[in-house]
Amino acid sequence: MAAILAILSGIMNIGCILFVAFKMLEEEGALKALFGLICCQIYAYIWGWLHLEEQIRWRVMGVWTVSLIVGGVANYYLSQELGTNY
Repeated sequence: MAAILAILSGIMNIGCILFVAFKMLEEEGALKALFGLICCQIYAYIWGWLHLEEQIRWRVMGVWTVSLIVGGVANYYLSQELGTNY
């Protein structure tokens, strides 16, 4: 169960980062979008929360936040099941 949640969380994270990077591309330019997508995804995450003009972005950032939390918890339980401690 934890593995399925971790996989689904990862897929949702990828979708959210692509959405935010596309919005960054439209508003900030290609350099910042590539930086947020490839180098520093926390930059894209913070940028997304700071630029919440649209209702859709509230949903995307909320889903991304929940996905990060669920993924972290699922990966923790998965590591406990497999016997690797962090």
